[in-house]
Amino acid sequence: GVVDARAITTHPRVRWCYFGAEDYVADLGGVRTSGNAEVATARAQIGQAARLGDVQAVDMVVADFADDDRFRREAAEARALGFAGKLCIHPAQVPLADEAFRPTEAELAWAREVDAAYREAVARGDAAISVRGEMVDEPVARRARTLLAAG
Repeated sequence: GVVDARAITTHPRVRWCYFGAEDYVADLGGVRTSGNAEVATARAQIGQAARLGDVQAVDMVVADFADDDRFRREAAEARALGFAGKLCIHPAQVPLADEAFRPTEAELAWAREVDAAYREAVARGDAAISVRGEMVDEPVARRARTLLAAG
């Protein structure tokens, strides 16, 4: 899995991948913790491999399905790492995942502003601009477009 993630995610028949933290730690003979230090590197590698392979990555489960705070924390981390969703093992986790991976109204407002300003800048021949004091270039504009597509 993790070692061959790039080869797996670039295979033409693969459309999504999943990081199985429980499996990963069991294979290593490690100890699973709520802090996730034991899976941090592998989790990031799976997220990166998925993006490089242009497939969707789904994040690890939270086995303690009654721990909503942990689920929210892990989902926020996963979203920041580029994961498209989180595997739910209990129906109560589904609305938490929906909320965590849906862009907020503030994010969408930022994305609309950045997208419009950057399109105008490119039309003028500018490659980088400032929006609300933040430097905006192609990667930032691409992030804005991704948010708009998800919203």
